[in-house]
This record gives sequence, structure tokens and C-alpha cells, in this order.
Amino acid sequence: MRDSTVTVVLIGADTWKRKHVDWEIGASIRETQYSSRSGLIGIVLPSYPRNDTTRYNPKTIPPRLYDNIEFGFAKIYNWNDDPIEVQKWIHEAFLRRDKISPNNSFPSFVNNRSGSGWQR
Repeated sequence: MRDSTVTVVLIGADTWKRKHVDWEIGASIRETQYSSRSGLIGIVLPSYPRNDTTRYNPKTIPPRLYDNIEFGFAKIYNWNDDPIEVQKWIHEAFLRRDKISPNNSFPSFVNNRSGSGWQR
């Protein structure tokens, strides 16, 4: 993650359950002596289960990503085939990374999770 400038989280039905997704988000938004903070966006995949594409279940979005959406550090988008639009999202996240502080307070996953949604 040392050389990344923006982390893109592709969100499917079970993405929120994966400890490695949580770890990568946490590492990418952490500012260290050897690594600058990355911007952060989530992209909801077409396979994500929902009837209304204008909504998502917050409990099935990776919790560290969700917290940062709430703080204004990250944004979430629906899948888009237009590379110019996606490039715009990434550029905006790059600019936001130094203007808004991220929230990295959610406890790190020790194991993968199960169930229908995360809990605090």
C-alpha cells in the first residue's frame, strides 16, 4: 500500500465479511512515516443484492469504509462502465485525502465475519 494514492473497494454481497478487505482499507488510510494516506472510494458491483440501485444496506458495506463515507472522507458509487466517470471519482478521492481526516477507529477484524450484516 506504500505507493497507492487511492484505494478502490469493489463491493459485492460478501465483501464486508472479509478481514483482508478491512485490513487493506485500514492500512491505506493510515498516515505513517513511510507511507502517505490514500484516498478511498467504494464501488457497488452489479452483483450486489438489492432491488433499488439508489440504496444499499449500510450493514453490508465494509464497516471501515462505511464510517469514512459518513465522515466525508470516502464516497460510494454504483458500478459504471464509463472510464472517464470512474477516473473522475478516483481523482476526487485523491484530492480529498489531504483535506478530510479519515476515521480508522473501527476495531480491526481478527477473523472473517459471517451473518447478514456487521454489528458494532
